[in-house]
Amino acid sequence: MKPVRMICVFAASIALSCVCVADSDTLTILHINDTHSSLAPHGPRGVNLRGSIGGIARAATLVGMTRASQPNVLFLHAGDLFIGDPMFNAYFGVPEFRILQQLGLDAMAVGNHEFDLTPVALQTSLDTSFVNGITYPLLSANTCLDSAGVTGLKTYIKPHLIKSVGNITVGVFGLTTPETNILSLPQPAVIDTALPTILEEEITALTTGGCDVVILLSHLGAALDQEIAASVPGIDVIVGGHDHYAFATPIGIRNPAGDTTRIVQAGAFYENIGQLRLTVDAGTVRFLDYALIPLDENVPEAETIIPIVDELQAGVDQIFGPYFGSFYSEVVHVFGTQQDELALDLTARHEATTPVGLLVTSAFQSLTGTDIGLTVGGATAQPLPAGPVVGADVFCMLGYGYNLDNGLGYRMATFAISGLDLLKGLEWGLSSIELNDEYFPIGFPLRFTYDASRPPFGRLDSVWIGGALLDTGAVYSVTTNEFILAVMSGFVAPQLGMEILNPYVFSDTTEYAVVRNYLMTVGVYDGQANAVPSTLSLEQNYPNPFNPNTKIEYRLNESGNVKVSVFDLLGREVAVLINEEQPVGRYAVSWNAADMPSGMYICRLQSGNGSLVRRMLLLK
Repeated sequence: MKPVRMICVFAASIALSCVCVADSDTLTILHINDTHSSLAPHGPRGVNLRGSIGGIARAATLVGMTRASQPNVLFLHAGDLFIGDPMFNAYFGVPEFRILQQLGLDAMAVGNHEFDLTPVALQTSLDTSFVNGITYPLLSANTCLDSAGVTGLKTYIKPHLIKSVGNITVGVFGLTTPETNILSLPQPAVIDTALPTILEEEITALTTGGCDVVILLSHLGAALDQEIAASVPGIDVIVGGHDHYAFATPIGIRNPAGDTTRIVQAGAFYENIGQLRLTVDAGTVRFLDYALIPLDENVPEAETIIPIVDELQAGVDQIFGPYFGSFYSEVVHVFGTQQDELALDLTARHEATTPVGLLVTSAFQSLTGTDIGLTVGGATAQPLPAGPVVGADVFCMLGYGYNLDNGLGYRMATFAISGLDLLKGLEWGLSSIELNDEYFPIGFPLRFTYDASRPPFGRLDSVWIGGALLDTGAVYSVTTNEFILAVMSGFVAPQLGMEILNPYVFSDTTEYAVVRNYLMTVGVYDGQANAVPSTLSLEQNYPNPFNPNTKIEYRLNESGNVKVSVFDLLGREVAVLINEEQPVGRYAVSWNAADMPSGMYICRLQSGNGSLVRRMLLLK
């Protein structure tokens, strides 16, 4: 859904000079965004299954070191602390709110995910987190909290903050994406879409309030941030979030007053912290330097925070099962694969998808055998790292969702839809790719090409399902999650008028469980790549669809003659990849199908009395 577009240029007469002129001084802004309760380190894991990237303990070290070495430090969070990690599903954001207070956070924007479980859940989390009082505000100048039932949030959510940092008076105001009204559950709170009016009011309040530096703490997304920077004078820096982008250098945009507004984002999940330095001299704000600092193994974890996070992880494992500790018989090995998110610029792509999306939708489709497994770019989050993978990694790859049955993400769903209505849904998903990938459609075995230069709802070129062109008169069965079912049913875009047939939501099956089981090889992880599987298994080839090379992994639980062969849909054996004696262990073989026509193929693994098959889609 497109946010409300900024179509305004403020008059240059807005007062840009400060009432009080600061002495020459330097301001250091540390910023994070979209942390999604990802408190533990993640990324590639060592033998002890401990992550090597991110984690709030590393953030604590960097914040502490910066405060010790820099005189005037402002620490900001651009929103989305809720949803995305088992830590949230167990603790509802309380530990992160408290640790950030301990680290001296100065302000946090309200993100759309803060309202995913309704304002009641947000209020409860804040009341629980700050029983002794909150030392930093949540900022959102466009969140209206006047309705009965949400007025209590005014204790925590403010439009702006004015704070003295050394000799500098800093004004920070927050904005929340209008998409929240549709993507989340803020009601009876409302996110005001009249952004031009709100911007004028906030900038005027801060400049007339004596602020030397004006900062927009934005959870709008980079596209709207850039529109604001180009059309609104009076903002020195936009600290952004929502997109999960990591800008190595600030985006500098000339505003109507002739000054440069700089936009920064630091990625997500505590993988980086941005550090922006400004100088303020005689009322003039100048850019000094910027660094996007990776929170990797070069940054030690703060000793005071490590035991807190370890205790939280142990609590998650106790509540939900082994999400962080060893899965014992359920540890997954994903050898040499790195699932990546969509490229930042979807508008430059004629055809785009993601390994994560293909993995997820292949798992969906394999659960039910429907024609299509379907997801969208915004329904997947972190990449799946190479090496040993624990449950939290699989959960965070999916990232979002909460259900009242077990609290572990979105439940699975199925429905049927005509080819014509499916085209409407795909066009709608492509209609907002200039802004983000929230609704960019990804499916298996779905493939489409598009032209982003054309107007919305006219961008599709061709659509294939299972190697055949989509038939607008046919009816296709779909497996997805309950959120996408709601979207397709008209929760987000009722004007499309798509008819959803036979909708069904599984009460006991979540997308996390489906994808985890799809990935799972039952075996014991002992830190070695040759851990012995307890069953014969044949993994889905990767990538899939492919052109022309693909990789097939399999596991043998007993020694013997092994044959891995490929058949076409007429049952003809077209390739023999392995036919030899092999001992117990894990194996991978590649197939180059350069000489084969596009279409569906069957890979068969035979070992002893066991035989397994997988479907593979070659698209040229």
